[in-house]
Amino acid sequence: MNSLRITWAAIVTVTYLPGYVSAESGIVEEELRGGEIKEIIVTAQRRQERLQDVPLSVSAFDSSTLANMNVTNVSDLKAIVPALSAESSLGVTLPFLRGVGNPSLIVGNEASIPVYVDGVYYVRIAPSLFELNNIERVEVLKGPQGTLFGRNSTGGLVHIITRDPTPEMTMKGSVSYERFDRLRASGYVGGGTAQAAADLAVIYSNQENGWGRNITTGADTYTDENLALRSKLVLKPGDRTELKFAFDYNDSKTGQGLAQHAFRDEQQGDLTNLAVALPELSFYDARGGFPTYAEVESWGASLRIDQQLAFANLVSITAYREIEGMISIDVDFQPTNYYGALEPYESDQTSQEFQLMSGSGSAVDWIAGVYFLRQFNAYTPTRLLGDSFGPGVMLDLFGSQRSKSYAGYAQATLNVGAATRITGGVRYTRDELEGKGHLSVLLDDGTIVDPGTQLQSEAEFDKITWRIAVDHYLTEDVLIFASTSEGYKSGVFNLQPFDGHAVQPEKLRSYEVGVKTEWFDQRLRLNGSAFYYDISDPQVQRDTGTGVSLQNAETARIKGIDLDGEAVLSTDLVLRFGATWLDAEYVSFNDALFYTINPDPPFGNLPDVLVGDASGNRMPRAPKFTYSIGLSYVIPTSLGDFSLDTNYYRTSKQYFNPDNRQVEPAYGLLDAQLSYKLSTSATKISVFGKNLTDKEYFTSALQTAGPVGNVGTPGAPRTVGLKVEFEF
Repeated sequence: MNSLRITWAAIVTVTYLPGYVSAESGIVEEELRGGEIKEIIVTAQRRQERLQDVPLSVSAFDSSTLANMNVTNVSDLKAIVPALSAESSLGVTLPFLRGVGNPSLIVGNEASIPVYVDGVYYVRIAPSLFELNNIERVEVLKGPQGTLFGRNSTGGLVHIITRDPTPEMTMKGSVSYERFDRLRASGYVGGGTAQAAADLAVIYSNQENGWGRNITTGADTYTDENLALRSKLVLKPGDRTELKFAFDYNDSKTGQGLAQHAFRDEQQGDLTNLAVALPELSFYDARGGFPTYAEVESWGASLRIDQQLAFANLVSITAYREIEGMISIDVDFQPTNYYGALEPYESDQTSQEFQLMSGSGSAVDWIAGVYFLRQFNAYTPTRLLGDSFGPGVMLDLFGSQRSKSYAGYAQATLNVGAATRITGGVRYTRDELEGKGHLSVLLDDGTIVDPGTQLQSEAEFDKITWRIAVDHYLTEDVLIFASTSEGYKSGVFNLQPFDGHAVQPEKLRSYEVGVKTEWFDQRLRLNGSAFYYDISDPQVQRDTGTGVSLQNAETARIKGIDLDGEAVLSTDLVLRFGATWLDAEYVSFNDALFYTINPDPPFGNLPDVLVGDASGNRMPRAPKFTYSIGLSYVIPTSLGDFSLDTNYYRTSKQYFNPDNRQVEPAYGLLDAQLSYKLSTSATKISVFGKNLTDKEYFTSALQTAGPVGNVGTPGAPRTVGLKVEFEF
């Protein structure tokens, strides 16, 4: 705790120095007028509050900010939220926040940093949903949210809020074309009456040309195609009642986010001649003879009912979601079909939440609620095939999991005098799991050689999580706060293969102190926090040889500092800044898997995977220092407004696995967008670029025993494009 006191002292010192203005969470980040930053309203505690009045670390951005920064998916958020890493893989996204998270995309696993859309928890979210032009804002809540949001929010959450349709008729759209023959087209239409309004948002994106080429098949690598739509209907049958019905659909096929390349300069052995190594590939090329892609089709519907009662406000949120997917992976990364996998899967979820909260003007702000979630996840089945199993022999891995989660929660904030508040909250969660699975051996003509033995197992977990916070105004423009809270992520069964043993829940206890300040007549705002996490039973990814699974480490700890800033340098020039420092390590991890590079034939890794002690190792995807800095400059003219938006993101080195053998060196990404908005119409023309320095970097990596060795997933190369936006 000495380190926490030191970092807290540093933050307090910084608040009394000239700095930058925070761009933290907001319902609407209003336009700058008169050279000052206007007031921001937040909903981080499930009610509308001023940003500077909320004792939480939150970052959020409205639709105009996201558009100006050309943020088109959740992964792009890291450029403006340095504490967040949200790379997409296998057609879905799993975020990391402040070093908390796990990269395992196995069906049935849930992220430690969940994603919510309009208050609905999404077990798996497709990246294309973020491209829809009906996004009103995106909020990133840092630290455990185990009281109000709760579901698996061990280290925070990402909340996407979509626009509500209004009675006014609105039509807008955009078309863009960029490198690699990618075409994007989006449209939005909405309107209605004061009692009933509806909208529809559609996005289609198709990248015909790949980042590279498969030298074995001649096909393009890392292509991508997405179709997504979302519609919302808002009904107001009375002054005290509002209903919101939403429907969304997504269909995507992508080769991006899948490992197809040897990690860094490591050598891969040739399975047809173990005395030699395969020749090195260009960074975006591949050589696998088995198709590598991910297809995902999903849809969902939700109904939110808001009812004002005489003494409180009642909210009901009902939702259903369904996903079907297919993952095809070349497991050996060789020209021959030695080892491949087909992974069809299905998933569905039903959730119901009731909230009761105090109205405005109450002496005590309070909220209470109950939550229910039912899930089904299954591989139907995973099929392993190739010459490694013998001529015409295949393996089918069946695995499924049913789960139910029940929770009740409450939180209240009490004013103690004019300048001090105390907040307390508690949540009880109970999870019930049923899993089953088996492995069967069959021939390519369908003959079952060995049906295998069905395994079945059940598990139950429960946990009380809580939050206590105190905040105090030193002055009208300086708020300090301190909090302690707990987060919880449910246990899970590994389904590839199913072994009947559940991974234990992940628990996190947080201690955080922070400050929120405004300076120079609202021309500058600087917010910061220092935090310390104790993590019990962190869930860690490992490679089993037949698939990816989870295991528990014993304990880990993370300490760090967050800073967010924004400054109005003039009426036309705004500076944004964010930085995160992390010290994240395993305190006790005695049974981690260690892979050893083999520099001699047959190359790759040594065949024996060692079980060793990773205590003291850095946690995966937890770089010590990340920062971003951006400028927005507007030049008004009689012909229209010219604007330039730039952003530079940099991260220090990071590890991809607990053994710390795969290291991604420090790198930086430069993005920019130059726009012209016509004075005679609501038309905007932009030229944009991402990764302008064409930096080659990996977003993830996987370890395998034997000649194949370690493989990585390349990040996107430089892209440039032209975009036209219009509105009627």
